[in-house]
Amino acid sequence: MQAISTSSSYLSAAVVAANANSWRVAQKTSLTADERQDVEQEILLALLEREPRFDPDRGMPSTFAGVVSMHRAAELTEAIVRDRKRLLFGSPTCEGAEECEDEWLDGVNNREDALPLWGEVPNYYEGVHTVMDLETAVAYMDTEQRTLFDLLACHQDIPSACKASVMSVATFYRRVADLQMHLRMFGFKAAA
Repeated sequence: MQAISTSSSYLSAAVVAANANSWRVAQKTSLTADERQDVEQEILLALLEREPRFDPDRGMPSTFAGVVSMHRAAELTEAIVRDRKRLLFGSPTCEGAEECEDEWLDGVNNREDALPLWGEVPNYYEGVHTVMDLETAVAYMDTEQRTLFDLLACHQDIPSACKASVMSVATFYRRVADLQMHLRMFGFKAAA
């Protein structure tokens, strides 16, 4: 009877985790509703494949499902972004469909600048949204947080900002931790 209830609770946790993480992938990569459902199915499949590894004596099903789904979602996000970077968008300009497509593909294959020779293609879309999210986070800061944020932005590292502040070291680092929590609410995680 224990195996049935564990399996049922694991399945419930897996469905919830797959749904939540598929929404995160969809938000990060601008997926359509159908694409999001495909991602959700991929995550759920990964969770069901790993169910034999779940040990109810070591943790809750929701914790295990959350970690596994988060890792699978990260893999899927990376794959989607990588595939999109490889695509080259354009439209043929000639009238004949087959002849035009062949000419256009030949032109694309012969272009030296079709793929960058150094590093990855910059993603300006993410940069714009990051700036917008940061502006929103700053707008919701109180004056104490905004002052600390400006101090950190000015000095670019925490030790020199601590020296430049008029606070005690303990107060400074406590306020930095509070500022980090505030920024996490808007999707920014602390630098390693």
